[in-house]
Amino acid sequence: MTESPITSISPVIDIINNNSTTTQNRRFSNFNIVHNCLAEHLHVSPYVVAELLRTLISFISLVISAFVCTFAIQWSDLRWINYNKDMDPLEDLAFSTPKIDYVFLADIAMLTLLVGSLVINMVLAASNIARIIILRRIFWLLSFLLIFRGITIGVTVLPSPKQCAPLNTAGNFLNMLKTSCYLIVGSVKACTDNMYSGHSTFITLRYVLL
Repeated sequence: MTESPITSISPVIDIINNNSTTTQNRRFSNFNIVHNCLAEHLHVSPYVVAELLRTLISFISLVISAFVCTFAIQWSDLRWINYNKDMDPLEDLAFSTPKIDYVFLADIAMLTLLVGSLVINMVLAASNIARIIILRRIFWLLSFLLIFRGITIGVTVLPSPKQCAPLNTAGNFLNMLKTSCYLIVGSVKACTDNMYSGHSTFITLRYVLL
């Protein structure tokens, strides 16, 4: 009697599944060995090492998100340069008010509230593990906020009515990377990042922390 195709194929499928499971088990085993060696070297429990590794991953995600956002900002400024005739600045009453010399006080107040919220959460945390978890959640939240900001700025170019020199780093990746670092630390300013400002990002993060 002839075997059906399904019956003849099923042993092959079982072998493939077994090989796949064996490979995954080996990977997990190797990861656990490295994990335990690292915990033994640092003289901490494997649970703490796992939490620290997760926090490190979230921090790397934050760094990547920050650079993605700054690249979107530079691309938005470049689009404004190329299509300047078709993009008039948005008239905002806030720019019609008398010039204020101490506008940086608003930045100080925002950062003070943000740092204060972070300190309160850290002090009220029950343990060091809880503090690590809070820090990791902040990294993830800020990563998502920066990605959303980058998407918003990349999709919608909103020029500012103030006098501003747009960033022009087209065609030079290293120059864009260097400008991204300057944007992250705040030493240079863009012109078309008004749709979703950095202040809105950190204010949102502060409300989440509270």
